[in-house]
Amino acid sequence: MKKLERNPSELKYIFITHFHADHFFGLPFLLLDYAYLTCPEHPLNIIGPSNIENIITRATDLGFPGVAEKLKDKLKISYFEIEAPGTFTVSGLKFDAIPMEHGTVSAFGYKIELRGNAVGYTGDTDLCAGVFELAEKTDILIIELSNPYDDVPGHMSLGKVQKLQEQLPSKTKLILNHVGPITEPLPANPNLFMPNDLDVLRF
Repeated sequence: MKKLERNPSELKYIFITHFHADHFFGLPFLLLDYAYLTCPEHPLNIIGPSNIENIITRATDLGFPGVAEKLKDKLKISYFEIEAPGTFTVSGLKFDAIPMEHGTVSAFGYKIELRGNAVGYTGDTDLCAGVFELAEKTDILIIELSNPYDDVPGHMSLGKVQKLQEQLPSKTKLILNHVGPITEPLPANPNLFMPNDLDVLRF
């Protein structure tokens, strides 16, 4: 965010899809920043699967002892735990939480409205009913591609992305992230995007 000249203190909502390290271990670093540099003046809403407050607090205490305690007097953090799929409203923001299939962990994808677009984010997932449901509800879907050429359970591949696109409205845009090694050009498709790090896409 700082490289893009965006202030981390602008964040009001953080969505966690599941509790694998590469999807939430960045939070203690953000909270460290808030403790000493750029603390928001408004409440921070952290949304994710059950037990999120305990898990984030433990991870922060392990990485930076004392930071969680220091923030108690500086920043109001509201944790919202999702135990089952549904439509929710947190501090005025309405969103859908839809279950994804990613091994044995509890995992959710999310759909929210942003600037007139319905935007979805899968997190890590296999091609499953939840992915189709999320895609059908969104204009823009951010979808993982951890294993471009291999059919690995719990993750998407180019073949799975193609199967998904075959059943989507022609207007639905797919943005690939969490991308594994790509050795060949992507299939030509005006609605398929693979940004580079720090790219900004506008629709």
